[in-house]
Amino acid sequence: RTRMSRIIGASDRKPMKRLILVLCAAVACRLEASSFISVGGVKLYRALPPPESGVELREYLPIGETYGSWTRSASVRVYKDLHEDPKAFLTKMAATVAKSHPKAFSTLIENDKSKGLILNFVLFPPASDPNPFAEWSVMRAEYAAGKGFVVYQYGMRVHGLGKETAAILDAERLRMTGPFDAASFEEEPDG
Repeated sequence: RTRMSRIIGASDRKPMKRLILVLCAAVACRLEASSFISVGGVKLYRALPPPESGVELREYLPIGETYGSWTRSASVRVYKDLHEDPKAFLTKMAATVAKSHPKAFSTLIENDKSKGLILNFVLFPPASDPNPFAEWSVMRAEYAAGKGFVVYQYGMRVHGLGKETAAILDAERLRMTGPFDAASFEEEPDG
């Protein structure tokens, strides 16, 4: 035995391994949380995205939130081999949302100055969902030379449905659609 193995006995090794894993996880989380994007003054921090194939994905959430219970979210998806008209893409997305969420509704909004399009939609989970929520999202798309087809999205979820849900989502829509359209989605250091 080495001197270290005599000081730290066999029974102490499991807690030490757990401590090391927790410290590594904390450092990894902090590294992810060290950069953020801002949309309309809302800071959203880089989160580890769920596995997805065929697309470069960056997801952003408020600090302390998870994919299962987020209140605001933003994402950037880059499809390197997709060459599609943004309007056609957003129209297809609206149809996909309507098909997967029959109670959803959506509109395409054109920016008067840039003529860019934004897909604006609200969706609700099936009535059988044990954790009901309502979600408002906006999405825009563009082809960026050297990158690919880039899709930007910002959304808000209200967990638990009540009389005030529609008013909350509408206020967010009115407040955030313009800032979303203008957002660069460039990461900034949080320091």
